Amino acid sequence: MASSLPASLIELLKHSGAQIVLVASGGGTQVIPQLLSQGGASNVMLEVLVPYAKSAVADVLGSHPEAYCSDRTARQLAVAGWQRSIHLSSQ
Repeated sequence: MASSLPASLIELLKHSGAQIVLVASGGGTQVIPQLLSQGGASNVMLEVLVPYAKSAVADVLGSHPEAYCSDRTARQLAVAGWQRSIHLSSQ
């Protein structure tokens, strides 16, 4: 990943007014410190979840997925993060 991508992403999200919950696992977790070290990240990032154990993934999803490493599960985790961001931003 280019070092300017996290800065560009945070800047884009700041200008959009978006606030997000990032749900990451495996190799995707490498972006977390890069994003959080950017100025203004605290205005954008509401929460970061790293459900690593199968039980943690099931807790985030509300049930055990058919497969833990799949496109479908990744989409379900993304939706869970989106729903959590709505909940947190409305408080």
